[in-house]
Amino acid sequence: MVTLRGVAANAHAGAVLLRGEHQPVYIEGLDDWGDSTGSLLEVHGKLVEIEKPVPDVESHGIRGQLLVLRNARWSQLPTE
Repeated sequence: MVTLRGVAANAHAGAVLLRGEHQPVYIEGLDDWGDSTGSLLEVHGKLVEIEKPVPDVESHGIRGQLLVLRNARWSQLPTE
């Protein structure tokens, strides 16, 4: 299990956690963040790498390794 901090954002492939210069982390099973979009979050879960070697129509060009957080739980952090 890991704990990550970042900004909630929505990508075409689903909800992501943006962490500055680091690769975005997709949140398994979450299509979008809803009202939490743009919020600073602390997210807990199991981080896994998924290989996506060849883009298909549904991937919209996503290729290579994706970071995915499984069984995610999150809380909103206060803005600074």
